[in-house]
Amino acid sequence: MRVPGNAAAVGNVSVATLLDRARELMVQAWDRGHHPEYLLVHPTLYHAVMTARRSEAARGRPVRLLGMVLVASDETPVEEPDLR
Repeated sequence: MRVPGNAAAVGNVSVATLLDRARELMVQAWDRGHHPEYLLVHPTLYHAVMTARRSEAARGRPVRLLGMVLVASDETPVEEPDLR
């Protein structure tokens, strides 16, 4: 994913790190028989992804990563995405 400027890294966390961690969480959820639909991330990471995927957002479509709808969550730490 292309992200302009320094938006690809937020503090010590990159969008690539976010995706790796989210994949791990997805596999764990699938192993438990769950099928998460939402990927909750810290607002700073959300905005970095939305900048890179602005054409999707401009069309009014939900932005998806790993098949899940991306959601900004103030309660989600920058280094630890959450699935729902």
